[in-house]
Amino acid sequence: MGDLLFKLARPALFFLDPERAHGVSIWALKLGFARTMPRRADDPILATKVWNLTFPNPVGLAAGFDKHAEVCDAALALGFGFVEAGTVTPQPQPGNSGQRLYRLTEDEAVINRFGFNSEGLAPFVANLARRRARPGIVGANVGKNRDTTDSPARATGVAGARPDRGIAGPRPGVPAPRNRRLASTPSGEGWPRSR
Repeated sequence: MGDLLFKLARPALFFLDPERAHGVSIWALKLGFARTMPRRADDPILATKVWNLTFPNPVGLAAGFDKHAEVCDAALALGFGFVEAGTVTPQPQPGNSGQRLYRLTEDEAVINRFGFNSEGLAPFVANLARRRARPGIVGANVGKNRDTTDSPARATGVAGARPDRGIAGPRPGVPAPRNRRLASTPSGEGWPRSR
């Protein structure tokens, strides 16, 4: 059933420009599209334990798809072992102008240059709060607003923000100094580190 739905949906989505197709995909997931696709249980051999978290499988959905934490549960239902929502900024901002999403059809990939378009932290946190008791590992990618010059943890205003609890990489289309690589070591050594 899932393969059939994908075969029907893919040409329709490819008819649209990439950013509009992204919006339609989010809309479809919000309406329950993921519930129509049967989900096979993960083979137990795929389970991975990292930092006392047990992931059902090591394949996750990276930040950039679910910018506002609207479809985390739907993405988990599609089979992802974890979901990283965001990037969210403390205050709303539009992100980059012009074309921001590009298809690499031969590579079956996309290039995301949204540039931290965000509705802000308040609606993002509200969306995450609605799913609080549900299973599944969901992370949040938090970034600075375009006009912020403060350190990442203080600039985000996130209580308890710790460098050993988040990982972010260089982001195409995001100008320095907001484009930082955060160390992924448990001690947070070297955080933040310029690209």
